[in-house]
Amino acid sequence: MTHQKRPPTPKQEKGNLAEHIAHIHLSRHGLICRATNFRCKTGEIDLIFVDGETLVFVEVRYRKNSDRGSPLETVTSAKQAKLRRTAQFFLQQNYNDHWPACRFDVVGILGDLTESPEINWIQHAFY
Repeated sequence: MTHQKRPPTPKQEKGNLAEHIAHIHLSRHGLICRATNFRCKTGEIDLIFVDGETLVFVEVRYRKNSDRGSPLETVTSAKQAKLRRTAQFFLQQNYNDHWPACRFDVVGILGDLTESPEINWIQHAFY
């Protein structure tokens, strides 16, 4: 018996497009993609890039408007802790005991995704 993958919901489609926009933005700034949508039991990391000698874990957040706050404000301390745990799992799987320098960035995207949205890239967003 084969399982057919369900089509993405409209919310998932917007999230995928926001991640694609962030991917292009970071690539244009010289970062090199290492992985996308890394998932494990502790959570998911949207994008993982390399910036020189540094491994960069990227959380992408999208909001159509800022009525309920900016996209960057949605990365709560609980979300940060989840991202740290997921990053540790990635590092253990891929680097054993020799972890590279790492940082956590957030890319906030605000506005219409098809009409030149505002992109706000925060490097070293949290530790």
